[in-house]
Amino acid sequence: MKSLFQSSYLSTILAAIIFMFVSIGISEQTMAQEKTIVLATMNWAPIYSESEPNGGVFTALTREAFRRAGYQFEVRFVPWKRGLSVSKDGGYDGIMGAAMTLEREQFFTKTDSIMPYVVLLFSREEETITYSDLSEFKSNIIGTIRGSAGEEKLKEAGLTVDPVTTHEQNLRKLLLNRLDLIEGDQFVMSGLMKKIPEYQGKIRQVSPPLIITQLYNLITKARPDHALVVTDFNRGLQEILADGTFDTIVKKYGYSNLR
Repeated sequence: MKSLFQSSYLSTILAAIIFMFVSIGISEQTMAQEKTIVLATMNWAPIYSESEPNGGVFTALTREAFRRAGYQFEVRFVPWKRGLSVSKDGGYDGIMGAAMTLEREQFFTKTDSIMPYVVLLFSREEETITYSDLSEFKSNIIGTIRGSAGEEKLKEAGLTVDPVTTHEQNLRKLLLNRLDLIEGDQFVMSGLMKKIPEYQGKIRQVSPPLIITQLYNLITKARPDHALVVTDFNRGLQEILADGTFDTIVKKYGYSNLR
């Protein structure tokens, strides 16, 4: 009987020890998951893209700021509208490199500003266009990027938009006279002109700019600790700004100033 009791006692102790180590493992795994951030974005060369070294300058800045805050950072390059939709529901932890809009404020909390963002309208080179109010374009068809801040503003103004997934698609349609105007930002359009020399000198900026704002990382409110994630990221961002790492990364990608 004593041997049977001892065997049962030892089995109980062994089971308790195994449970303890399993619990520790689960706890460590949970903590690791809590310190991992997965943000979605689209290919937006040269600022961020799968084709750019380490995902581009914005990706590099975001990764380093999160690293300083103790987070593992991952980026998923997907169509913009899909990234927004999935992030709203918590499928991703948020969106990397986006402007904040009234609609997005319902679903996301923004970090501190990382760089400026200017969206412009473009016409064909032979057309010199200025405007004082967007209502002047009521009869025009404007090419947009699905889910972009530019598209949201144009739709809010009641204008006719023709959305696509890439800026190059819009540019081609504009030059084929299938669109009257297109929206795009200074980084992308400058990059496209370098990438496709035959487009140079064929489009013209419309004055004034459509949007002048800032680019942030947007953390989904579907994540319970979204406010803490933003606070942590901001701390990491301030660190790399203060010690010169931000400027070092920016210069590495060939820019002189992105603030």
